Amino acid sequence: MISLHFSPLLPELYLWSTALFALLLLGFALYHRSKGLIWRTIGIAAMIFVLCDPSLLEEERSAVPDVAAIIVDQSASQTIGERQVRTARALDHIERLLGQHKEALQTRIIHAPVQGTDGTQLFSALQQKMGDVPPSRRAGVIIISDGQIHDVPDHLNDYGPVHLLLSGEKKETDRRVRVIEAPAYGIAKQDVTVRFVVENLPTPKEPHLVPVTLRMPNGRIENINVMSGEEYSFSFEIPHRGENIFEIAADALEGELTTANNRTTGLIKGIRDRLKVLLVSGMPHNGGRTWRDLLTSDAGVDLVHFTILRDINKIDATPQKEMSLIAFPFRELFETKLHEFDLVILDRYRLGRILPRHYFANIAEYVREGGGLLVTSGEEFSNVNSIYYTPLADVLPAAPAGDVLRTPYKPRLSEDGAWHPVTADLSALQDTWGQWQQQVPLSLKHGDVLMYGIKDRPLLVLNRLLKGRVAQLSSDQIWLWARGYDGGGPHTQLLRRLVHWLMKEPELDETALDLHVENERDIIIRTHDPHQNNAIISMRTPTGEIEAITLEDGQAQVSAQEDGLYSFETAQGAQRSIYIGAHNSHEMQDIMTSATPMAHILDETGGGALWLSQTPTPDIRLTGKKRRYHSGDWIGLRRNQDYDVIGTRSTPLLPVWPALAFLLGILISSWWFEGRQKHLK
Repeated sequence: MISLHFSPLLPELYLWSTALFALLLLGFALYHRSKGLIWRTIGIAAMIFVLCDPSLLEEERSAVPDVAAIIVDQSASQTIGERQVRTARALDHIERLLGQHKEALQTRIIHAPVQGTDGTQLFSALQQKMGDVPPSRRAGVIIISDGQIHDVPDHLNDYGPVHLLLSGEKKETDRRVRVIEAPAYGIAKQDVTVRFVVENLPTPKEPHLVPVTLRMPNGRIENINVMSGEEYSFSFEIPHRGENIFEIAADALEGELTTANNRTTGLIKGIRDRLKVLLVSGMPHNGGRTWRDLLTSDAGVDLVHFTILRDINKIDATPQKEMSLIAFPFRELFETKLHEFDLVILDRYRLGRILPRHYFANIAEYVREGGGLLVTSGEEFSNVNSIYYTPLADVLPAAPAGDVLRTPYKPRLSEDGAWHPVTADLSALQDTWGQWQQQVPLSLKHGDVLMYGIKDRPLLVLNRLLKGRVAQLSSDQIWLWARGYDGGGPHTQLLRRLVHWLMKEPELDETALDLHVENERDIIIRTHDPHQNNAIISMRTPTGEIEAITLEDGQAQVSAQEDGLYSFETAQGAQRSIYIGAHNSHEMQDIMTSATPMAHILDETGGGALWLSQTPTPDIRLTGKKRRYHSGDWIGLRRNQDYDVIGTRSTPLLPVWPALAFLLGILISSWWFEGRQKHLK
């Protein structure tokens, strides 16, 4: 390839300045109609031409092949019907045709999306695989897909024509369930509302009546009939904090593509509202401030705290008008508003004719119905004023077993305490805990002992009672840890976890099950509670059937026979759910074959869309640059004719001495002709 090349002898700035100055002089001469203007122009042009140092550049070029990308959609929707078969047949055909142009065209086959990707991500794979190919060598892109691509860019430049080979049928029908609105969070024990619609695609002229099954997080199942295309809503109570899964399932539509999107699930995170805690201190003592500081530091806790400073029968010389004490509102707290509290703490409370005995029966009933009770004990628990000698004896897990023991000791965890969520994280540092000075001896009736004190006597006991929970701490000495005595201890962590366990925080539920899926169909069930190593749990299948599952050494495996929501419940009432199958994925929201998502890219690049059901083996042509690269049953790839320069040779048009002679000759000729014209005149 030969071309004219210039290598200026002067910097471009000087060269352009010289040319501009020369033009000004010529313009001045033209204005004054000077003689010899033509010869002066020829002389100046010749001088500038010589200064540009023209030469003939000869390039030795080597043609390089163009590169075309073939993207094969391997998303889940491609497994529907005959789509995989058509895709494989079209790919073989394209490889065979393009293989006939190996010298002029290279092909790169891209299988996308990668496993685990949410939605059909094809263009991100294209940009990654073709990033090393310069735009001047890109011949185009052929995509074999159902058209439901979720990362289509607004513009796609420098890739050549983009074509879409549609693998589905032109006339397809499908039914899907779509959640229009569902809250991400909900307050436990309060109602939430979910809006949804059942759609028949393509949308029929007349709506159809569709049977729908609603599964609530609390296990309730409701069957309703809805009209396709119309919005509906339903409400349910968030049963607990943590994950709450609901499911909406519609009956199958005759002839539809798949029933995978006839079900949809939603996850609502149950959160706690501001919790109300009632703390009643039977007397002023050092530990009272520890409890108050802990509970007031939690912004989510509304604390009502009463400290009994004076018995109603106490007689002293203080004048009545100087007393600022208030009457203890026992009726309001323990009868009218008792069930408004999430937790009741009786801190060193003793009988003193302040609280009538039948109010203790109210507290016991409050626990059975789902409330939380924490009792911390001092010496008053071991004498005749002990609250154990009330109806609370029916709910307390341990009974007093003698007079208070006063001797230094270090609390330590039991075997249950080593795995229980309340205390498990504290086990690593228990050797550094400081000493306590006294403990009330207890006789265990039922429950789990998490901590031991003096001579392996129960120090911290937890128990579940029907719907409620009870904790009993047989010492009031935890304030020594708060003050740093003998090195202190994890009083904040222990008390906060204890309070949250009593208020049924899901993360601290020792009976909760761990669920995960292996091989897409196998549900693995595990428990960390050694008491449930051989327990029997119940499983609810997507069809509503109840099956009993036995844990062997704390583990079980279930093979899911159908897609849907599987719920598991322990004998203690702990529930966990898991969904099997493709649900709520971006990929399965719309599975109708369509070129619409890519229409603007096809139009922009000059590409086209062909239906493989009608043209299973389209023709492919290599063409020059055009506005359109498709027509009828063929698609085209752009032929760029790019090359690499492997060698060059430059031949000067005006060597130095001939150039000087040429320039001198022009100047002499100009002077001679201009002088001759003046002489003739």
